[in-house]
Amino acid sequence: MSRRLPRKAWWLSICIMLLSVQGCAVPMTQDPEEVLTRSISGLSGKDQFLFRGIAEIRTGQRQVLTKQLRFNGEVRQHKGVSMRMSRVLNEVPTTPQRWNPLRMLEEIRLARKQVSRWEEGKPSLLSTSVEWDDNAAKGEQKPTFPTDKTLPYLVQLEQADAKRMFKQRIMDEYDSLIIPRQKVNQVSSKLTPTQIKALEGKLNGAAQHYRKQLLSMLNSSQVSAAYIIWIDRRSQLPLRLEGVMQAHYEDGGKWAAETIRTVAEFSEYR
Repeated sequence: MSRRLPRKAWWLSICIMLLSVQGCAVPMTQDPEEVLTRSISGLSGKDQFLFRGIAEIRTGQRQVLTKQLRFNGEVRQHKGVSMRMSRVLNEVPTTPQRWNPLRMLEEIRLARKQVSRWEEGKPSLLSTSVEWDDNAAKGEQKPTFPTDKTLPYLVQLEQADAKRMFKQRIMDEYDSLIIPRQKVNQVSSKLTPTQIKALEGKLNGAAQHYRKQLLSMLNSSQVSAAYIIWIDRRSQLPLRLEGVMQAHYEDGGKWAAETIRTVAEFSEYR
């Protein structure tokens, strides 16, 4: 003889079954910053996932495209982050560290900011700045996943923190690329010890002088940054980062403008 479950127990069993299928969706009433922080922090608990994206720099009032690159990478819990870049435009040296979207997410998590729900259908950050160049691949302008199961958040950084992030990225890149000793080593076999010492002193002096100028330029800069981050309702993990950072600074006695745009998507979480 079968026994029927009490009405409350029956409803409870249905709810448990639905949760086991759908996962724990983010309640709409939760504080946006708390949801964002938990989402970014959740990346550290994943053993493996992939990411890919595109970044570009435009300068001047006419927003002339001066650098564009693509990147893709993989995160493995026991092997760290591997990231590859391929340049579409401009062969000026750069470093993966500057464009690493995981670094960007962590910087956003730690920065002072305002976070709010971003309503689907509003103009995106990319479309309100400048149009993507024809070289941009399909799928970069819009999310490549169904957005009806995501929660998009608009993140606007405090200007002081945006400036700090901009300055740190530029200086990290400079210190990684400008290493006078490496230049000396490339030609040391053809020089006498006296010539090596003289060349090393000259290159060190030039590097320090330019670094001082670069710091002065960055210290005078005014920087703003805004991002849209799409979070999966079920896993509560980031699916897409879309950002625009705008910097104004004095260069050679004149004010210059620079717009940095980044799009990255994260997938295949394990």
